[in-house]
Amino acid sequence: MRTPRLALIGRSSATGSPLRVTTNVSPAVTASIKAELAAGPHLALDPVEAKRQARLQEVESALEPIPVDAAAARSYGLLVAAAVREGRKPESRFADLLIAATAHASRLDLYTRNAEAFTGLEGLVRVFNI
Repeated sequence: MRTPRLALIGRSSATGSPLRVTTNVSPAVTASIKAELAAGPHLALDPVEAKRQARLQEVESALEPIPVDAAAARSYGLLVAAAVREGRKPESRFADLLIAATAHASRLDLYTRNAEAFTGLEGLVRVFNI
């Protein structure tokens, strides 16, 4: 069993209430999570949400992103195939699958508030719903 020093924090986790993880891990983000977060303030429907999203960007800017590299690209292909076998449509899950692929390639666990988005990837990526 893996004991990561880092754990990927999905976008939906980052935008919720403060992260409370009971294991001894440090949060990490992928370049693709940072891209999703960058859109947040621009897509917010009200000023309070826009301010919260902007604050979130300030916090995540302190984290060096894990790149989407060649290993993550290869993992992406594997995860797309797993999603298709489960009857899922990978086209609508591009961002989630890219995040999961980076976790897979980096041998990191993935913490999210939307674990259902990663259904079908069991055995490939450890996903924790928080």
